[in-house]
Amino acid sequence: MGSRAAAVVAAAPRVVCGRCFSSGPPDPTGVAAAARLARILSENAKPVRVKTSDIRVLRTPSEFHECLASGISSARDKVVVSTLYIGQTTEKERGLVELLAAAKRRGTRVSLLLDALRARRSEGSKTIAKTLASSLLEPGGGEPPQVSLYHTPRLKGLLKSVVKPPYSEIMGVCHMKVYVFDDAVLMSGANLNERYFTNRQDRYVSFKSAELASRVCDIIDAVGKHSYQLDRSGGLEAPPSGFDPVSSPKAFSENLQMDLAKALEPVGDRKTDALDGLGDHALVFPLVQLGCINYRQDEKVMLSFLDALRSMGSAQGVPGTQNIVMSSGYLNVTKKLEKALLQADSSVQFVTASPRANGFYKSSNSSKALIPFVYQNLTNDLVRRMKASSGREINLHEYERPDWQYHAKGLWYFPTSGSNPVATFIGSPNYGYRSAEKDLEMQFAVVSACQDLGERLKGEAEALLEHSIQKSSLDDSEARLFVSLSSKLCRKWL
Repeated sequence: MGSRAAAVVAAAPRVVCGRCFSSGPPDPTGVAAAARLARILSENAKPVRVKTSDIRVLRTPSEFHECLASGISSARDKVVVSTLYIGQTTEKERGLVELLAAAKRRGTRVSLLLDALRARRSEGSKTIAKTLASSLLEPGGGEPPQVSLYHTPRLKGLLKSVVKPPYSEIMGVCHMKVYVFDDAVLMSGANLNERYFTNRQDRYVSFKSAELASRVCDIIDAVGKHSYQLDRSGGLEAPPSGFDPVSSPKAFSENLQMDLAKALEPVGDRKTDALDGLGDHALVFPLVQLGCINYRQDEKVMLSFLDALRSMGSAQGVPGTQNIVMSSGYLNVTKKLEKALLQADSSVQFVTASPRANGFYKSSNSSKALIPFVYQNLTNDLVRRMKASSGREINLHEYERPDWQYHAKGLWYFPTSGSNPVATFIGSPNYGYRSAEKDLEMQFAVVSACQDLGERLKGEAEALLEHSIQKSSLDDSEARLFVSLSSKLCRKWL
């Protein structure tokens, strides 16, 4: 972004919604709200108890990179990574690959899950797959890592022969971004790319818990079992499960769905009070969505969460005192989610990228250069519809920071106007149709009434809003008629 963007930032009022972040004593309803939410989320997801002192809320891309580098360097048992792709051209990107190779040489188990389509896209002189094969799979020094490459079952038959990279990625990718180092788990929406280490803002929360690390590894292993395996030449070997996503998509989908359910969903008695005796602990619920095989745990949990807010708001007796902050760099909320937000009896603050903070801004590809304005048009339409249908406060904040891009995803829930958040969702979903129907997504729902963790999560949300401008008018001034038409045509693909 240039001087024009800097002037906009300097001139615009920094509006941070007082309903979210006003000071005052802790809300006495926070403990009850957290307990109610924990019980409801436990119906469709298995929680892990984590001490709040073992949860770190990171703020910056540089902290994210430092956490990755130190985690890989210090791991002695395992390094397990799920990400869309790994960069290979800059010093920091190559440095992470070298750290993975060093972990392998010292006998640490290394397992990677990436997207098959993205990993085989050429970047520089060769593909990511070729780089990983030459760096990690060559003989010598420890067991070779398992490099699994997820392939969507939607891209098959004639479609696969006609739709070529990178356009084939529209059909669906592995979008999970979670990193495990021994008993530490780093959940994020950030990929392993230079931008995410320097000036593309995302979210990053680290958890120290052997049980949570084991649970996440089980999920990644379940997907890896059904994914192609990278060989030493950079080619693909058949999935260990024997079910090929391209030649046997139905069997692939059915068996992956069963394995995900086994790793993620509760069994037996689910009626216990999940918050009994938690004190300074949080409950962390791993959630996965893969709509293309009809596995919709994340969607089910999110909708049940918002439905719970409706009854909780009514019980408070004062409409609209609850508050939701929802963030996505690519905001295109599904109809189901929009309806649930409207019925949640909460004010809503949306935070998204301004066109200049969108990663596709001024792309050399003319079609991609339209994307920031398509998303702005979709977001403005969403807020207009919600304002017209709701008597509560619905606001839009656009992240606008010179030379920075915005990629932060998640939700914070504040039970009253003076409270800290008692729940947050963090991970890879953007809450749009791609996340719901096409991509493999993962996020954590975190529930806790601990004031210290609440203060840190509140500070995280405030830091994002500090660089955002509340839109007093929903002006599509930079959009043209074809942008509006493109928004309508492309909405279900974004």
